Amino acid sequence: MTWIEVILACVGIIFTLSFVIVVHEFGHFVIARVFGIKVLRMSLGFGKPFYILKKKIEWVITYFPIGGYVKMLDEREAPVPINKKHQAFNTQSIFIRSLVVIAGPCINGMLAVICLAMVFWVGFPHYETSVDQIIHQTPAHQSNLRPKDVITKIGNNHVNNWMSINMALIKYYGEELIPITINRGNTSLDITIPTKDWQLDHLKFNLIKSLGIETDKKIIKVNQQPGIHAIVYGLSVLKEYTLFNYYLIKNLIIGKISMLSLLGPASFLENALFISQQPIIIILYCVGIFSMAIMLLNLLPIPGLDGGHLLFLIIEKLKNSPVSIAIQVLAYRLSMILFYLLLVRIILNDVLRYFN
Repeated sequence: MTWIEVILACVGIIFTLSFVIVVHEFGHFVIARVFGIKVLRMSLGFGKPFYILKKKIEWVITYFPIGGYVKMLDEREAPVPINKKHQAFNTQSIFIRSLVVIAGPCINGMLAVICLAMVFWVGFPHYETSVDQIIHQTPAHQSNLRPKDVITKIGNNHVNNWMSINMALIKYYGEELIPITINRGNTSLDITIPTKDWQLDHLKFNLIKSLGIETDKKIIKVNQQPGIHAIVYGLSVLKEYTLFNYYLIKNLIIGKISMLSLLGPASFLENALFISQQPIIIILYCVGIFSMAIMLLNLLPIPGLDGGHLLFLIIEKLKNSPVSIAIQVLAYRLSMILFYLLLVRIILNDVLRYFN
């Protein structure tokens, strides 16, 4: 890529990130307005404002237009006149506040399904799940898997592309056997792959290759779904991706998968630059996946994220009183410390990948 292409790709990446995050914040904004909560500011990005349009609501674009937030009237942040207390966020019922909080992730989920439905309605190109080669002294070599076999199921999950296979395999990392179904010629066979010698390269994190399977990239197929089936298929991908992240987080917590597997900013940018050069249908698919990732990330019960707000609201419901501001601030600061530690770690991962 030339420097001009890299700059244009970076602008496109920033625009895409901003679009998905603005959609998220718009979800909070709409539900807040529906329930009569006064919105003071809608900001694209954080930090010093670059542009401010002052009407009933401040519409702001900052110098760092990645991320965003919705600022609502709230007694915990500033004094509120008595005649406007009914418009403050903190005076609403737990149910209404929960709806406002969860609206952001929900609209990201909707955007993801819409993008994926459009992709599968038009037709999503992918390589056939045909095995090219089996690497010696690997789990796949110890099984009955052979070149030219077409993988159709991992466990009970039907698969028709290598991304689905990679996501389905994570469930079995650390297990003794992987049950798979293959087509060999005109015959369907159920076989198992022993995982005793399954050694995952955590820096590359390719579950398929670590099993000893080289993928065949000669035959391209198109997954096209008519009408409502495209939406249903989009929902199935959402479920698949959610389960993948569940098993990934679970295995990271219990130590089955190393923190080395996490991508840092440089790896993310490298992948994003590669995606920016792909056909529009692939870019739209990735926008759907990214919106899905934003949804799942924000549902984590971590202070500072929507899931953290929901956790505080659940505690408030259980104890019949709000969680004190001091505890919320402490929890938020601890989560920020953990975030910066994680950021340092994933940047080190990128450095290790570079020298590796």
